[in-house]
Amino acid sequence: MRFNFLLSVALTVLATSAPVAAQSAPADLVGVYKAALANDPQLRAASYQRDAALQSKPAARAAILPQLSGNASISKQRDEITQTVTPIDANGNPVGPAQDATFSTTSEPFNYGLTLQQALFNREAFVRLRQADDQIAAAQAQYQAAEQALAS
Repeated sequence: MRFNFLLSVALTVLATSAPVAAQSAPADLVGVYKAALANDPQLRAASYQRDAALQSKPAARAAILPQLSGNASISKQRDEITQTVTPIDANGNPVGPAQDATFSTTSEPFNYGLTLQQALFNREAFVRLRQADDQIAAAQAQYQAAEQALAS
């Protein structure tokens, strides 16, 4: 009789605490693992380091690709020239009083250009590209190690 009473108390306690436990924690091992993946600081740090290493490859590759640059300019220039002119006849003799003559010119030159540069061989750039690949592989290995450490 006493055994049945203890069994019923134990079952009641389990039945009332099971919904609370189900709400606060994942129900299975996969849920626990996914929660750990989302909240583990070492795994997050390894993930950020891996992402940073992945960005080193495009930067290293850019040094090997052709470099294109362009420029353009426009300006406005106005010149005004005042000159004293004395009218002369066919023999070169002055025929009247000197007069001031003003000449104005305006110009708007437009300049543009493109420059394309490509190194034939840049050993340092190829070494940096290989180093970027090595950094990515190392960061990926560190991430996988952090993942495995979390699982164990």
